[in-house]
Amino acid sequence: MCLSISRDLLFQIDSLTYPNEVWEIIEEIFGKTDEMRGHQINNELISLNPSSFESLQLYFTKFKALVLQLKQCGIEKEEQLV
Repeated sequence: MCLSISRDLLFQIDSLTYPNEVWEIIEEIFGKTDEMRGHQINNELISLNPSSFESLQLYFTKFKALVLQLKQCGIEKEEQLV
């Protein structure tokens, strides 16, 4: 199993002895990824420009997709256009 784990991750969990400790460290490391991804998606949502799409339908499709991705990251966003 250790052959398929990156060396950076092994460095973080090498001294741990219990599976719960390992899980907490992994959750802490990778839990931040969803938060960062949520910020990236939110920035993309904020910067959406309707004039850069061929039609309003494509714009709304992209808007809805970004809102759904935010929900998957745990960020609830009202579906209002400003």
